[in-house]
Amino acid sequence: MKPPIYQCQSGHSICNSCRPRLEKCPTCRAIFGSTRNYSLEGLTSGVQYPCLYHDLGCPETAIANVISRHERECQFKPYSCPFTNCTSTGNYHTMINHLIAFHSESVIYNGATGYTDSFRLDNTSCCNKVFDRKCVIAFNQIFRLSCKKNADHCLWAAEVYGSNIDMKTYVYGVTLMDMRRPEKKFIRTDYCLSDVSEEELSKRCIMFPNSILSSYSNHGMLTFHFNIKEK
Repeated sequence: MKPPIYQCQSGHSICNSCRPRLEKCPTCRAIFGSTRNYSLEGLTSGVQYPCLYHDLGCPETAIANVISRHERECQFKPYSCPFTNCTSTGNYHTMINHLIAFHSESVIYNGATGYTDSFRLDNTSCCNKVFDRKCVIAFNQIFRLSCKKNADHCLWAAEVYGSNIDMKTYVYGVTLMDMRRPEKKFIRTDYCLSDVSEEELSKRCIMFPNSILSSYSNHGMLTFHFNIKEK
């Protein structure tokens, strides 16, 4: 049992992962509050815990706070495919192989950390939906890059997929490129997101209004570069 360890009104202990699923103590039916069992937590300070994903092959063991940090990055934990129309699952290495084998047209790897693409600003068929989604395999992570076009603006967002790392570890950038004047560029950067909903992703992204996009377009075509950097 790893900290934080909670206890019911009668003093029975329960782990942090079970606590949200139970309203009452399974032993005495007393109500759970927010009381912590600090005495028991103190006894666990030197205990070596196996990784949560040891059944999937991870050999790591460490004290509670160290193993918890490891589990957020563990490459043995199960991943779902980043592409919404695919139901494949597997650990980090299995998912890398899957992405390259089955989604190679939408995956950037072999040392590349971004890509350049173009789209028509007046293309109404891609309005109000993600019209471009790619994955970048870099820095021992899987990044999911998404572009969405709305009526009056476009959004770009990047996620560190399947990982709960510090948000400030990786940065993504979007560069608007005027193909008529190569020296004319508009660059914005932001931190990659991790473990957020689609709604939250749309709120915390890079956004360009059409007034800016149109000034960089060439005969209605907008060219952009989307890339990932490690801080």
